[in-house]
Amino acid sequence: MFVLLPLLGTLAIAGTPSSSGYLEDGDGRHKSSQAFDGLLRSGWGISTLEEQPWLQLDLGRSTDIQTISIWPGNLKTGARSYTEYSRPHLIRVEVDG
Repeated sequence: MFVLLPLLGTLAIAGTPSSSGYLEDGDGRHKSSQAFDGLLRSGWGISTLEEQPWLQLDLGRSTDIQTISIWPGNLKTGARSYTEYSRPHLIRVEVDG
């Protein structure tokens, strides 16, 4: 499974997120924009049926990237939900531009 996760902190707000899909469950829709909203209690989710999910952020221009932070897991209810939800086994980060 490959997941592209260029998480860029406050710069992410100015970008256009997209993904291969999203998860919809009892808590609502977990769309790509939630991966970049800066909130650790929300995030992008994808169905376990998705074989090669991807997530990307188009900043629309060349941008100096200092760091990339990836927070896998669900922090909605703290440590318990963080350990109960699956994590990606492999993450590939691609920077173009």
